[in-house]
Amino acid sequence: MPLSCVAGILDGYGGWHTVVAPRASLKHHVRPGQIMCIVPQFKIREPVPWNDIPMVIRRAELAILEWIGQRNDRSDPAVALFLLRRQRAYHRESVNLHDIVET
Repeated sequence: MPLSCVAGILDGYGGWHTVVAPRASLKHHVRPGQIMCIVPQFKIREPVPWNDIPMVIRRAELAILEWIGQRNDRSDPAVALFLLRRQRAYHRESVNLHDIVET
């Protein structure tokens, strides 16, 4: 079974999610207004074992942060809101209405 790529996808609201899929099908997981960042030099076999899921998610987050750090242009709404949420220490799964209104 071939190994799959891992990507972090930024959405237009400052959130992000992790996708594990063959490289050819990663583009099907990105909607308009989203940005995909493929984790370089990292492949994993599917299905991902439960114990490895936190590590895979963290690798995707680090790849996003590294990609943003290499850019000088932070004017894209997905990038700007992602950085704002990190700066304000929001949780990815936050549904607090006050937190949502503040963004």
